[in-house]
Amino acid sequence: MSKMEKIRVSSCCNREAIPSMIPAFPKPSQVRKPQEAVKVHPDGRQVCNLKTVAGKDEYDSRRYQMVRRQRFLCAICGLLKIFLFFDHEAGRGHNAAHRDDRLLHEDGRWKNAALCATCNSLKGSKRYHWCDGKYIPVDNRFR
Repeated sequence: MSKMEKIRVSSCCNREAIPSMIPAFPKPSQVRKPQEAVKVHPDGRQVCNLKTVAGKDEYDSRRYQMVRRQRFLCAICGLLKIFLFFDHEAGRGHNAAHRDDRLLHEDGRWKNAALCATCNSLKGSKRYHWCDGKYIPVDNRFR
């Protein structure tokens, strides 16, 4: 008998009954927990979950807020661009496990930036930060 065929179980009323082999509840390993769109870590970092639709939407929303905040200007070259990329202060090459998708620091300073494709690729994994309204490289020699 194939799996697609209905299993008929006779009962006293000549009606189809539910086979007793089907469990009433799924096994715990089969239950999927809903994934949150933004995970907030104990140290305050916020990371958008790009595996969910809600997480991607939140990430795009934050990128658009950054672009509007910068008036559609690239943070490095200052050119007017329609599409800008989300750039993290601490790039993925530097401690990528500590990615932070927040737009502002706790004290209200700007955190991440929006860059054009050219500046984003030329920047690579160098660290940049906001200082007096400019997105400048971090000098690691004096750390």
